[in-house]
Amino acid sequence: MSKKRIVFKGWDWTELLQLEKIATKWPKLKLQDLGAVPVGLTEEDFVQAETIKRYLGSIMWDDQNKKIKKERERACKYVRKFLVALASHKKDTAAPIYAGMAKVKSDFTLIQWVSMTLESLWT
Repeated sequence: MSKKRIVFKGWDWTELLQLEKIATKWPKLKLQDLGAVPVGLTEEDFVQAETIKRYLGSIMWDDQNKKIKKERERACKYVRKFLVALASHKKDTAAPIYAGMAKVKSDFTLIQWVSMTLESLWT
């Protein structure tokens, strides 16, 4: 696993694409793999969002594999840092929500909430 540093500016959810730097296995998706693009997203955004969600989903369940468990803990640490960066934009009315999400202790719950709201995470 790479030890590259990830830095977030707190702009939008696409910053989570940097998780590829720490991923053991990063999904390689194409639009034709996914189906119809939801209203409000570009094709590129749809593919990128699904890639992030599938990566997080792939590391969420396996507690028996120590390598995957360690990767999940590291990825969630970065997701929390991303949420803190979003929350640092005090003029954003959603800043308290991002700050609250960053405090979620359960990695499983954090991944679920980030996956469900991913495309809404921006300042």
